[in-house]
Amino acid sequence: MNPPLFAARAEFFKLAGAPGQFDDFLPYIRAHNINSDLSPFYFGAWGVVSVIDCGNGRFDFHETHQDAFKAFVVEAYGADSETTVDLVAWPIGRPKRVMSMFGLCGLIGLWAALDPANYLFNRPIPIHRTPLDWIKSNCKGAAIVTPHIAARQLLDIPGRIEAQDQVHGRELKNLIESVIPKDRVVIRARIGRNAA
Repeated sequence: MNPPLFAARAEFFKLAGAPGQFDDFLPYIRAHNINSDLSPFYFGAWGVVSVIDCGNGRFDFHETHQDAFKAFVVEAYGADSETTVDLVAWPIGRPKRVMSMFGLCGLIGLWAALDPANYLFNRPIPIHRTPLDWIKSNCKGAAIVTPHIAARQLLDIPGRIEAQDQVHGRELKNLIESVIPKDRVVIRARIGRNAA
C-alpha cells in the first residue's frame, strides 16, 4: 500500500471513530436499510466524516473548513478483493456526487466484475449508478466511482453488464464508447496507381 493511502486510512479510522461520529452514521445506515454485516467482506472501514470537495471528483478530510460537509466514506478494495486501493465518499444527502480521495478507484466491487464465475450461464453482472445503490443491493455487482477509469475496466470484464434502467444503460454505453473517441479512428485514403 502506498504511504499516502496508508496515512489517509489512518486518518479516516481516527475520524470515523471519534466521539459523536456515530450520531450521523447509524441514522444513515438505518435510513437506507444497509446491512451492517457487509463491511468486512465487500469494502473496508466505513463511516460518516467531514470532507471537502477538492474538485475533479476528489475529496479530502477537513473538520473545520467553511465548505466542509458530512459524507459517507468507505474503503474501496482492488481486483484481489482484499487490498484497499482508494477511499470513496459521497455527501450524505447527495449519493450521486461520488468522489474518491486519490482518483484510483474506477469501480467499487471491481473484483466481482472481473470474476468469470459471476457470468456463468451468460448471466449479466449488475453495474449500479452509485456506490450507495451497490451497498443497498448487498454489494451485488459493482458501481461506478471514477468514470474514465471505470470505462476502461468495463472493457476488460468477461461478460455482459446489467444497467439499472434504460437511461442508465445509455449512460453505460456512452461511457464505454468514450474510451476511444471516434475522431481517433481514421481510414487511410486509397490512392490509385495512376494518381499524380
